[in-house]
Amino acid sequence: MTKASLIINADDFGWGRKLSDTILDCHLHGIVTSTTLMVNMPAAEYAAKKAMEAPELSVGVHLNLTEGPPLSKKELVPDLLDESGNFPGYAKIRQRLWRGEKYFTQVIREIKAQVERCLDLGIVPTHCDSHHGVHKFPVVRRAMVSVMRDKIITRARTTLSYHRIRRDVGILQGAIPWLKRNLKRAPAIASHAWGHYSLKHNGITIPDWKATRSMGVPCGPAPKEQLLACILAVPEGCSEILLHPGAHGSEDKPSEWHLRTWEEDTPLCLDQEVASFIQKSGVELVSFRYL
Repeated sequence: MTKASLIINADDFGWGRKLSDTILDCHLHGIVTSTTLMVNMPAAEYAAKKAMEAPELSVGVHLNLTEGPPLSKKELVPDLLDESGNFPGYAKIRQRLWRGEKYFTQVIREIKAQVERCLDLGIVPTHCDSHHGVHKFPVVRRAMVSVMRDKIITRARTTLSYHRIRRDVGILQGAIPWLKRNLKRAPAIASHAWGHYSLKHNGITIPDWKATRSMGVPCGPAPKEQLLACILAVPEGCSEILLHPGAHGSEDKPSEWHLRTWEEDTPLCLDQEVASFIQKSGVELVSFRYL
């Protein structure tokens, strides 16, 4: 590896067939090196089979406690579900997960079921991460680590996410946007840093930094400007930028967030100028398999 290496992970593999096809296309013809499978979603089996066509694609499990149905029997995880028997969405589940330990038995049961489902689909996960980042909650992180040890999964997404100054600008030019963005999130960053060191302490191999595309500063408002700035902010060691390329079929019901994010992220993942920029920047593209 070079001094700076970068994983580009596409989240939500298996959410839908069209989305899964798009992620594969972004791997075969673009910059995506890894993805994570939502095993409780409608296209999980389809996505797992399609992954066999891309042996270089690193496929992990996208642990999901916020969307869709559980894989456990509903009566065994009642406190994680809404009235319809599905996960209730991030806004509601986070209130329960912050309370912590009273839900540990149900959380570990569902996480174990999702990892086992991934294995049943023929995917040996190269890593774990979580939908909406729920492994930042201590109860989820502890359950995830326990299941990972049992199933011999050694790599995971870090919880540590913060804005970094690009390498091509001076400290003074980058200091003000860096302070504005990080001071606003200081409590969350402190919590995420604790999660980062907790994962390392438990023997899990993780990247040094996790970013969404707007976390390199300063940057402009356009998605491509944001991604290039983020690439320029990648530090020494290994980092992960998570993106959400996708598309939808007639059977899918995407939210406005899905539609907007897919429209922005998909062309970035396939943009050959972005691929060339990464190469010229001296950052090596790798996957979780080689972390």
